[in-house]
Amino acid sequence: MVNNKTYRDLSDKVFTISSNNSKLVSDEELESHELLSTEIPNEFSLGQNYPNPFNPTTQITYQIPQDGHVSLIVYNPLGKKVKTLVNEFKSIGSYNVVFNAANLPSGIYFYKMQSGNFRKIKKMLLVK
Repeated sequence: MVNNKTYRDLSDKVFTISSNNSKLVSDEELESHELLSTEIPNEFSLGQNYPNPFNPTTQITYQIPQDGHVSLIVYNPLGKKVKTLVNEFKSIGSYNVVFNAANLPSGIYFYKMQSGNFRKIKKMLLVK
């Protein structure tokens, strides 16, 4: 049985950690970041968001074969940063991020992942 504990940090953000320490969920803007697996991936990868097109939430998966700093940032077509989804040290594994674009207009957006020497950009479409 998994027991979840909810905490509030100093900046008043609410988050939940499961008893197996594998899931971190933020209430902020209905976005979440979840560790899917601790199995060691063979390579870095950034998946295509699903669903795509989306309204207003979509999921982005990524894998990292080594511990390190990971950044996952969403940009508009002009290259302006609209949301930082991940910007922290992560352990080896496969992750899923839910992106909520409820406060953004319809259009094409790009998301970029960087970790170590790996860099990848993908395109997604928000349709309202």
